[in-house]
Amino acid sequence: MKTRFVLLTFFVLFKSTFTQENFLWPPIELIMQSVNSDNDQITISLESISPIWDYSIYSGNFFLTTNPNILNSSVSLMGTNTTNNYGWDIVGSANSGGPVCGIGVYKMKATPGSGYFYIDFRECRFARGSQGEIDTWFRYNKTQDQFYWNDLYRINQWNSIENGSLIRIWDIKQALNGTSCIPDFWSNSLVIIPTTNNNPLLIWGQHPTFSTTNYKVYRAVSNTPVSDPSTLSYALRYTSPNASTFSFTDGDVLIGTGQYFYYYVTACQVRTPKPVWESERSNYTSVHGGMYKKASEESKSEEALITDYKLTQNYPNPFNPSTTISYQIPTKSFVTLKVYDVLGNEVAELVNEWKKPGSYYAQFTTSGMYFYSLTAGKFTDTKKFILLK
Repeated sequence: MKTRFVLLTFFVLFKSTFTQENFLWPPIELIMQSVNSDNDQITISLESISPIWDYSIYSGNFFLTTNPNILNSSVSLMGTNTTNNYGWDIVGSANSGGPVCGIGVYKMKATPGSGYFYIDFRECRFARGSQGEIDTWFRYNKTQDQFYWNDLYRINQWNSIENGSLIRIWDIKQALNGTSCIPDFWSNSLVIIPTTNNNPLLIWGQHPTFSTTNYKVYRAVSNTPVSDPSTLSYALRYTSPNASTFSFTDGDVLIGTGQYFYYYVTACQVRTPKPVWESERSNYTSVHGGMYKKASEESKSEEALITDYKLTQNYPNPFNPSTTISYQIPTKSFVTLKVYDVLGNEVAELVNEWKKPGSYYAQFTTSGMYFYSLTAGKFTDTKKFILLK
């Protein structure tokens, strides 16, 4: 039996500026290549999963687009083609007569085949090309029906992409996520995609203006769809451990039929001894589905999910000038959280009170090398952290 093998490679190239003179010729940033000994036609499609931003070379700004050619498009290649003449122009629709795509979340799929994944391009510095060399290579293996990615300038190895998974451009580039250049980002930031287990995976990005230490996800449930989700009663569903976590899978819910689940996210700033400050709500997003668990077993709050004591490494570490310490307790306990210097002298007492079950955060600001120790009931844990000058 004849073995059929198809290999597609493409790379993403964002320009340092968006002027006509800096375009490659032809003006393509997402370049597709194929190897197909059977001379098959292969189509790679991009389907928008989030709001999509285009870019104007005349104003130098991003803007939300409704252009159907940017929201959803595809490129087809016949047989083996290793030229750089096929692909997408990225956020430069005014300059290209060929396929274009924008800044947002896309589902990328190969046809024929069932291989697909999601990619989040919502990053200012890569969109504007200010991170230096930012080419990214992807490869589709038809025999395996699987995609791979490679960053030759940082990792230089092929990394498999699990079908149905989410990858982020800033993770590949080993950089921080930045969204300050994207207008109305927070009011369009929250997106839901299905996991391979058909749970809702909520994804968002960095709040563009709020000084954030972590994020909170809220959920409401309705038996019928509502026109104004803000009127529903929401409960805290998840608290992220730090400011660089931008996703959460709601394992309680299976997407399908049943009730309607509504979500929003807030950015939080922890300041001790002041209460947590929260940003405005993100956009609301929803799924139709049913609960994994019986009503008596449903998670009515975040606290119901906590089953053990935990002291998390502070973030950031090293830090300058302040850092956040998080911990959780499964039962009502008297909690003390203290900071010590390298000689064992107590420097600060951040917590000294009874706490209900839940996740908590405390902030510490000073200089030097220190240890922090948590005691809750019979549980004790200690970790080291350093101020970076």
